[in-house]
Amino acid sequence: GGVCLGSTVRVTIDGDTARASEPNVNSVFHVLPSCDGCLLVSINSTARHVKEFLKIMKIMETFEDDELHVQSLYLSSREFTLTDSDLEHFKKQASCLGFSGEPDFRYNPTKTFCQEGEGLRLPYSQDSDPTPEECNQLAKPLSLADPSVMFGRKNLLAMYTDHDSYKSIMKMIDSSWSKITASPSSSSQALQTQENKM
Repeated sequence: GGVCLGSTVRVTIDGDTARASEPNVNSVFHVLPSCDGCLLVSINSTARHVKEFLKIMKIMETFEDDELHVQSLYLSSREFTLTDSDLEHFKKQASCLGFSGEPDFRYNPTKTFCQEGEGLRLPYSQDSDPTPEECNQLAKPLSLADPSVMFGRKNLLAMYTDHDSYKSIMKMIDSSWSKITASPSSSSQALQTQENKM
């Protein structure tokens, strides 16, 4: 069951920073070190006209403001499960970036993923906190001089966000994956395709 919602956005790569822009949403993200075969992305997004978007998507979440500023941390992998040690490492990295507790989203392996192109397309326990020295390494962005470190399909396994309403939306998601590919027109751009099952 569930409804699939998908989108593809152009991602511009400039040094260690990547930027994505789609109607009413601007995002800046950094790729952080992670487990083998994993992709860890720290994203800061600003979304405008949120109430209108939620109405169109028939999502019954209420927002006080019509503009959101959201910081999120997404851990994706080629695999469908995380080892306990990889999860603990992710939690330590999240702690370095101001997040605490359990992730706001954890993939349930009994759920299925959307197939590429399926569904609707959008129109556009922690032992101790890491030390500051550990955080310098855990939360240091990786170089995107070779953007292929981001390429390929990854399944979202866990994520944190600092926005309560976005947490509510993430609780509606059964599964999510994204695929980043090279842009045919520019070596400083990539394409991100994403599918969410709700």
